[in-house]
Amino acid sequence: MLIILFLFISTSLWAYEAQEIFVTAKESSYVDQASLNVEVYYPGNEVPSRAINEHLNTIPGVYITQTGPGGQATLSLRGSESRHVLVLIDGVRINDPSTSSKEANTTLFSDLQIEKIEVIKGAQSLLFGGEGIGGVINIMTKNPTDVKGELQLQQGATQEVKAAFDTSKVIVAGNYNQNQALSAFADGGEIDRVLNQGATFKSHLNYGKNLFGEVLYLNQKQKADYDLSSTNEEGLYTESLTEVFSHQLKTKLSSFNFVYQVSGQKTLRVIESSSGGDNIYEGDEIDHELRLSKKYQSVHLFLGVETFNERYKEAGLNRESAYTNSLFGHFVWDLDPMKLKVGHRRSYHEVFKEFSLSSFGVEYQVGKNTVFIDYGEGFKSPSLYQLFGENAMFGKEQALD
Repeated sequence: MLIILFLFISTSLWAYEAQEIFVTAKESSYVDQASLNVEVYYPGNEVPSRAINEHLNTIPGVYITQTGPGGQATLSLRGSESRHVLVLIDGVRINDPSTSSKEANTTLFSDLQIEKIEVIKGAQSLLFGGEGIGGVINIMTKNPTDVKGELQLQQGATQEVKAAFDTSKVIVAGNYNQNQALSAFADGGEIDRVLNQGATFKSHLNYGKNLFGEVLYLNQKQKADYDLSSTNEEGLYTESLTEVFSHQLKTKLSSFNFVYQVSGQKTLRVIESSSGGDNIYEGDEIDHELRLSKKYQSVHLFLGVETFNERYKEAGLNRESAYTNSLFGHFVWDLDPMKLKVGHRRSYHEVFKEFSLSSFGVEYQVGKNTVFIDYGEGFKSPSLYQLFGENAMFGKEQALD
């Protein structure tokens, strides 16, 4: 387990501008009730809009590594490893369960419907679970508003089409992106392309009697030609198909706010090898989480229970699985101009058994400035690829980070 301790002096309300991205500190509907120190970035209304990685790359402390235009991209946060950054879309995990270290491929997702990007730096596993050692990036999509449509076209080395239709209750969006890159093949006759395409569906529901819901579904596909050497690799490729879904219910009983969310993703990766045949990797996750919050005078109580299940399969290996069950609590005392925060998470992993995490924080308001010190613990369990996979090149991992 990694432990991160950091001290910051920050301005409670400040603005940062870089290529049409703005940030306002400590402003987040998603995590505001837990009083986390969040930086919120708002992409500008550019036409044509930029790739999502271009937005992320302008955020201080976020570093993107990408395999050519439109190719697979991973990110790190403040120097952490990419496998230690948890990436969410509307609170739903998109770290790829079919890969060796469960990194998130942010190229898969269109930027057309981004409302804002929330960045929480430092260990955040207490509230968000595994992978949140270096921090959490939550990409929030737009909510259904008025009836409107949007269409964007781009032609050149990058061919791109993006479209969205928005009603008061539903958003439907689609994207198609094809990039042609220079080939490493010596005679230049090989054509290398990267194709990204997908669809998004988001709907707000009113079930009546103070019960509200939100449904999210993403379907994304990426296909990239190999370009690993100066030899002719025509016909060799890697392909990834990802589906993400979420159904969230919100209600208020007495003075308690309840949120129940079931979410998950499934990824199928196919690699066409030079020896013939396909190497196929499958990973899927299901996450059930119930959270309740209550504010009583100067104390804000935040409790949750979570069960997280993951499965993995590759050629020559039976489908393997593991689960993690957790209970967690987070308390905030508002003693204006000071806040005290303390939290604890108790988890049971099917392989690694029981373990605990703790957090502690103090904030003090000095005029327009906020001085805060946060202590947090994070964890990441090895991926099922690392626990059970057949490819010895990556080695086995048998311990928690």
